[in-house]
Amino acid sequence: MESEEADANDLALGRTVATGHSYVTFSYIAFVTIIGIFMVALSGVGMIEMHAGGIALLAIVMISVGAVVHFAAVYSGKHAPLLISQTRIFGSFTVKQRTEEMEVSWSELVAYEFDRQGYLHLEARDGAIYTIYVGWYSEPEQEQLHAFCRDRMRNRDLGDHRHTSERIS
Repeated sequence: MESEEADANDLALGRTVATGHSYVTFSYIAFVTIIGIFMVALSGVGMIEMHAGGIALLAIVMISVGAVVHFAAVYSGKHAPLLISQTRIFGSFTVKQRTEEMEVSWSELVAYEFDRQGYLHLEARDGAIYTIYVGWYSEPEQEQLHAFCRDRMRNRDLGDHRHTSERIS
């Protein structure tokens, strides 16, 4: 029962960002497909005149935009989700210019800071800085994350009492 209660207290952020970008990708694909079929149909009955160069240019533009939208969906699906519990924080952190999924224990952290560019920086006792982008979270999610970090830092049992920044962008 206690493990179920611990799971209920976990804070999962960023899933709506990833889901939203996936919906945009599928909506764009549907839109491009409908427009393409419509244009081919109109061209076939002689209502519009399209040359091979015009069709190729249109296809290149639509594929390029689709690739950007797809990249955003894949990137946010991998890097947006963040799971926070009473003992750890799990997400895609950047440490020493490398980004990887990792779990960081709250007991190892001595400070945190939200910067104006939308990043959360967590400082470990050994001096390592863990950075994750949280600027794409909604305002309520950012406030919830800020409150959770503040509470965890207040409750930590560390001998190092460095100043903990509580700014949020």
